[in-house]
Amino acid sequence: WLYWTAAACLLLFVISMAVWRQHRDSVQVKKNLATLQSTKGEVVKPGGNSATLRLADGTLLELDKQASGIVMGKKIAYENGKSIADAALYKQGGEADPSKVMLELTTPRGGMYQITLPDGTKVWLNAASSLIYPLSFAKNERKVTLIGEAFFEVIKDSTRPFKVLSKEQEIEVLGTAFNVNAYPENTAIKTTLVHGRVKLSNDNRYSEATYLQPGQQSTNTNSGDIQVAPVDTAPF
Repeated sequence: WLYWTAAACLLLFVISMAVWRQHRDSVQVKKNLATLQSTKGEVVKPGGNSATLRLADGTLLELDKQASGIVMGKKIAYENGKSIADAALYKQGGEADPSKVMLELTTPRGGMYQITLPDGTKVWLNAASSLIYPLSFAKNERKVTLIGEAFFEVIKDSTRPFKVLSKEQEIEVLGTAFNVNAYPENTAIKTTLVHGRVKLSNDNRYSEATYLQPGQQSTNTNSGDIQVAPVDTAPF
């Protein structure tokens, strides 16, 4: 009797564990399905034209998703000529020097946008990026700040070098085409030169400049070391 009682208890225990595990797995599946349903709307959609423009007075403009870019001049307009804002709207009140009036173009995750700067330089801003630039460039230099990634096609001007500030790096050019990847979460800044010539410097080691030739890519790490290697520029 002891033998049969022990066997019956063991069999009952095995059956109970199987039923409990089946119930647990069923509950977990339902939880996973519920989580999937609640988060599926957060999936990043394929990239498209999407950006906002912050004016000097803090006004935030949602740009037309049907347009591919904007052009800076006496007014802000889309590439088809449709006006977005005139000079009175995006000038900072009382600011006499337009080179100190800053605007900011920002793209969301999955978005991209193009801008033609006051000097004619074209910039293609990639997703989750920001470009901070002045209403008008100064007489001795052209300077912008990049957070994220962008491709630059710089108009040549031997009297005013074009500078791109990103993290702790400064890029100086006269007229060239290059790509900069400087997302805040990345440990390194990558600069790829398509044509022309660029000069790279670290803020903390400005005297030690690095020059890129077409078809080269630099990797600038947090340690301050700049490594240069050949790269295929076809994707850019």
